[in-house]
Amino acid sequence: MLLRTNAQQARCPAALAIRQTIGGTDFPEAARLAHAALDAPACRDDPVCLWRALIVLIAAGDLVTADAHADRLPDHAVRAQVRSQIARLSGDLGAARDLLANAPPAVKSSQLLSVALLVEVLVDSGDVDEAEKTLLANELDHALRRPSSLRPALLAARAAVNRARGRPLAAYVDHLVCGDDLLAMGVTSPAIAPWRGKAALAAHDAHREELARRLAVEELAAARRWGEPRTVGTALSTLGRVGGDDGTTLLSDAADLLAVAGARHELAAIRLELGHRLAARGDDSAARGEYASARTAAARTGDERHLRQASEALARLPPVAVRALTRQEDLVASLAEAGLSNRAIAQRLFLTVSTVEVHLSNVYRKLGVNGRKDLAGALR
Repeated sequence: MLLRTNAQQARCPAALAIRQTIGGTDFPEAARLAHAALDAPACRDDPVCLWRALIVLIAAGDLVTADAHADRLPDHAVRAQVRSQIARLSGDLGAARDLLANAPPAVKSSQLLSVALLVEVLVDSGDVDEAEKTLLANELDHALRRPSSLRPALLAARAAVNRARGRPLAAYVDHLVCGDDLLAMGVTSPAIAPWRGKAALAAHDAHREELARRLAVEELAAARRWGEPRTVGTALSTLGRVGGDDGTTLLSDAADLLAVAGARHELAAIRLELGHRLAARGDDSAARGEYASARTAAARTGDERHLRQASEALARLPPVAVRALTRQEDLVASLAEAGLSNRAIAQRLFLTVSTVEVHLSNVYRKLGVNGRKDLAGALR
């Protein structure tokens, strides 16, 4: 591969895309440049350009395109890291864990990055014991004593373990140092590293409320400059958690954005928090819906911690008050539970299909179930 001149590098779409992303503004333009880099003759066969383009696409939320081109990366370890990030952001924590745990041998710096990413995935999955063991076994604390471009990732990994272990002040300090390192490198985008938001959550855990709110407001401002739905949704959820008021509106807005972004892991956490807020103000019905959604999202992502918390929260709610069914509703429900279609029920009872649908809707509401699959247990 021929070395490019400074002028060529200045026009390189991959270089322009990564510069735009690091600066944290205008994600559509960064994504456009990354797409251009994937097709540009001077970039498409250059491993550095390819890696830059994929990092930008991941930060811009275009996981489908990033995944489609990840196999073009010639370095097996780097390919595993990129694919693991795509899997993690897609909500497939099991795949992200396997990719990193089975990453091929690599140079020391690349190996350390894989370990740092694995530690964060393990914390996300609720396996904090394994995360801490991985951190200690690979001597990340020792590696942190030497300044390097990897230090922010190592600090973020250690901070994740510290917060999960109930050491919020240690997590807060790690995130601040991580932020200082990133700012010194010119990285301001929360899409690359949301250190302000994570520091805000750690400060909140440590009862430093004003500090937490200030960091969360700064994170949201930075996220809005970038504009990508997942990044903004995550920042909104952080402010909703630490803002000091009810927070349900911010959390609900965050959930909408994260659903659009396909951020299933983050969505489970937000739905769970929304459920807690709604239950605290006595809205058990709405809380039950949020807990159920959180449990479903956590089950799909392999997030054992949030799955357990959502199940426990549902169990703590008072039982649904079952309202009596009318004779017609009882007949319709029994036939539906037996497996008859709406049309077959209508023919059996000499009703219209729309009337059967109304009766079933009333049945579901009165019994507190979501559909036919739950009818059997509820009727019994």
